[in-house]
Amino acid sequence: MKKIISFFIFLIVLCIFFLILVPQGSKAFAACDATIAWKNATDNSGVMQIATGEGADIIVSNAKTGKTYYLHGINLSNSVAVLDMDRQGNEDKEIHLPIVGFNNPGSFLFRLYDNKDLSSACKNSLTLVVAGSPVTQDKCTLSQKDTPSEILTGDTIRFLVDQIELGGEYVLRYERLSSGSTYESPQYLSQTVTLVPGANYFIQPMVFNLQFTNPGSYRITAWHKKQNELGKCSGELYPTIKDTSEPENPPPSGDCVDTPLGCLPTDMADFAEKFVSIATGIAGGLAFLLMVFGAYRLIFSGGDPEAVQQGRQVITAAIIGLVIIIFAVFILRLIGITILGLPI
Repeated sequence: MKKIISFFIFLIVLCIFFLILVPQGSKAFAACDATIAWKNATDNSGVMQIATGEGADIIVSNAKTGKTYYLHGINLSNSVAVLDMDRQGNEDKEIHLPIVGFNNPGSFLFRLYDNKDLSSACKNSLTLVVAGSPVTQDKCTLSQKDTPSEILTGDTIRFLVDQIELGGEYVLRYERLSSGSTYESPQYLSQTVTLVPGANYFIQPMVFNLQFTNPGSYRITAWHKKQNELGKCSGELYPTIKDTSEPENPPPSGDCVDTPLGCLPTDMADFAEKFVSIATGIAGGLAFLLMVFGAYRLIFSGGDPEAVQQGRQVITAAIIGLVIIIFAVFILRLIGITILGLPI
């Protein structure tokens, strides 16, 4: 009796423990749904480019009312903190966080947290690129000359920079998306327009041949390098490179069940097609065996009219059955596939 009472007391204490601690624990580890974005961003890449001395604004969305959020920024070159800012959330309106005071060039990463010790990060991060010289819009334009249906690793794609100046140096910048909205360190291809001044030439668009060795999503931009400033060409491209290690013809979607007749698909359309194929093969094999059996009866009938008649009947029945099977499959495929467009 004492053991039963002790057991019930243990259950009551355990229930009280869960009622008190579990809600608090689930609340403590609730995911942060707030998101951050650059104000007046021209794309959704999460990367903002400014010149030294300029500033930018970050917008916080989906912030819960009454909850404090912390914006933390680091220098990507040395992981040193460059900014710490906190704001109260408000579900009814967006929060604007001004980012100013970057007088040195570099790349900086900003992430939002919903706790002061920066252990619970919110959904996304932002990257700020501070250029060493002012970024201006140039008259040059960027386009993609090759437009295949898909680009595979190892393919070389030609990009065109048009509206270029004689003697100007132009740079193709390409960045690979690593995760979320963060890009890897950019790489560059550089060319210079080297026509003889005064010659009667028509300046052709500059061609950059870029070979993609790694799969993923890329951002392609073009720049005009001048003496005191960096001019950005109009047009940004976002090609996606497919990994050639992936099978060209992946197995059909859906599982299958191993049976003595092979792997039978669980999908009804695939199963029906498999069933017709197996049934046709079995019926054709049976018809062949019947014709062999009928021929055997004819050969070894010994002139017995009854045995000869039975052999002929078996062969005739086998041939008629085989013709019916072939005709039935033809009609099924004609109506199902050609007319109705069914997957069998």
